[in-house]
Amino acid sequence: MTNLIQITPRGTVTLPKAVRKQAGFQPGDQLAAEITPDGILLRPVAAFPIELYTDERLEEFRKAEQEIADCRFP
Repeated sequence: MTNLIQITPRGTVTLPKAVRKQAGFQPGDQLAAEITPDGILLRPVAAFPIELYTDERLEEFRKAEQEIADCRFP
């Protein structure tokens, strides 16, 4: 079955519920859009937050590693 969708003036596209359900898309999922010879391909992607370490945070790591190194096991 073909589902017709419309692009809003802001460029937003809403996937019909049946399509989202069949594809297994959940609210908040991120998708990669790729133009292919057959059309537009939407693929789910995994995105993970990253932490950019400041000099202070790196110093915390160094101190923790030194504490571990200084431990003496019986």
